[in-house]
Amino acid sequence: MNNGDILSTLIEEDYGIRGNGRWFRSEEHSSLVLDYDKGIFFFNAEGIAGDPLVYLTRIRNLSFEDAKEYLRNLNYTGTHVYTIQSKGKDVVVYPKLVDVFFDLGREKRDYFHRRGLSNDTIDRFQLGWYNDYHMIPFFEDGTFRNFQMRRDMPTKRIKGYYKDVGPLLFNSDILKIVDTVFYAEGPVDAMILSQNGLPAVSSNCGGGYKPEWYSKFLKAKLIYILFDNDSAGVKEAKRLAKFLGESRCLIYTFSDFDEDAYDPVDYFNDGNTVEGLMDILKKKAKYIYLIK
Repeated sequence: MNNGDILSTLIEEDYGIRGNGRWFRSEEHSSLVLDYDKGIFFFNAEGIAGDPLVYLTRIRNLSFEDAKEYLRNLNYTGTHVYTIQSKGKDVVVYPKLVDVFFDLGREKRDYFHRRGLSNDTIDRFQLGWYNDYHMIPFFEDGTFRNFQMRRDMPTKRIKGYYKDVGPLLFNSDILKIVDTVFYAEGPVDAMILSQNGLPAVSSNCGGGYKPEWYSKFLKAKLIYILFDNDSAGVKEAKRLAKFLGESRCLIYTFSDFDEDAYDPVDYFNDGNTVEGLMDILKKKAKYIYLIK
C-alpha cells in the first residue's frame, strides 16, 4: 500500500472521509485534509502534517515502535521520518515537510518579501508556508530539526512546529568555512545579512544558546553580534558575548537609529548599504567591557 491508500484508510476509520482524485477531506473534521498524490495529510486545526507514521504517532497516539509495527504489517517501507532526543523525549521529525511547505509557499511569499528577502534567498533557505504561518526550516549539521513558524496576522506570533525540540542554531553550516561571522537576533535578520554577503547565523531563541554550540565557533576569530535596538537586545548581546568569548566579540545594537527595536532588516529595508554597515561597525561596534 502506498501513503495515500494507508492515510485514506486511517482517516476513514477514525473520522470518515470524502472526496476523489487528489484531494480528500475528513467528514468529521473539515481541517483534516489528505493530499493523496503526495501521500501527506494536513490537520490544520491541530497543526500537524505528515505521512502515515506521523498520523499514527500524533493522531492515534501510538508509540513510535507500535506505529512502525503497524506499518510493517502492511508491507510499508515508505516513511521518511526519524526521531530526535530532546529534553528526555523522543520527537518524531519529518524532513519531507520542508519540501511540502516550500511548495505550498511558492505563491505566499509576501511576508518574506516585506522583510526584503529575495526569491533567491527564499529558495536558498527553503522558506515555506503552512496553515497561515510562514515556515523557516532549521538544520544542524545538515540534518533537519524543526521549523520556526511566524505570522503577523491576526496577531503576531512566533513558535516552533515540533514541541520540546529546544534551542537550535540557524545557518550553522557556514561556521565550518568562515573566520568572521555575524550573529543576528533572529533567522530573518541572519538571512538578510547573508543576502548582502555577510555570513550570518542566529537561533530560534534570540540570545539564548546551548553550551555545546561553543565548539561550532572554534574557527571564528571575529564575531559581530548585531542585536535589536532595545534593552533586551543589549542584555542578550552581552550574555552571548560572554559565552562565545569577549575578546573576539564586537557588539552593535543599532543605537544610532531612533526607531525602537531597529534591526538588520530595518537597516537594509531603509535603503542602507552593506558598505555603510561595515563602516558603522568599524567605528561603533564595541567589546563588552566598553559598553556601559
